[in-house]
Amino acid sequence: FSNDVLFATKESPFFKDMMDALPSENKWYGTPYLTVMYSTGPMFVSLQYMKLSRAMQRGVLALSPEMYSERNTRYFKHLRGSTWHQNDVHAIKWMFRNKCVIAVALFLTAVTL
Repeated sequence: FSNDVLFATKESPFFKDMMDALPSENKWYGTPYLTVMYSTGPMFVSLQYMKLSRAMQRGVLALSPEMYSERNTRYFKHLRGSTWHQNDVHAIKWMFRNKCVIAVALFLTAVTL
């Protein structure tokens, strides 16, 4: 889920659960990027959604990618700001792009120990 734009009906259980979870998720996750992602960002919203029962999940609607792009809709435009990204995001993205290299390095390290 993206948390760029959120709407809810009055007394939405999903929004209530998210608001109730904010204090317990207000912690340090090792880097500024991960802290935002997991404490209030898209991962926070996705994890809260996964905690819902299947019946409750059916009551949550999300825009499809076709409805949420700058080319296909006039209602929403994604402005690429990433104002909460700091230098740590570059290291995280590098690790994600090079996960096979990291896995081999970790394996070789474990074998030699």
